[in-house]
Amino acid sequence: MEVIYIAIKSRIPVGRTIRTIYGAIMKPPPSGVTSADIVWLTNDDDLEAFLEVARTEYKPLCIQVQLVRGDGTAQTPPPDN
Repeated sequence: MEVIYIAIKSRIPVGRTIRTIYGAIMKPPPSGVTSADIVWLTNDDDLEAFLEVARTEYKPLCIQVQLVRGDGTAQTPPPDN
């Protein structure tokens, strides 16, 4: 998971931190609806398994990062899983 943080840390606004990281094979629709194949990535094993499937079967893949404000207030609700 650190590799994702290193890749995006310059884009995280001051006072915000990562709340959740998701992976999806299909790009989310522009309407804001969540992709049907979304996977909640909680540790390095989840990330490695997701990347392995993506590397062998599909391209490109999507990584979505939800941020939380410094006071702990989430910008979006957590997933239902």
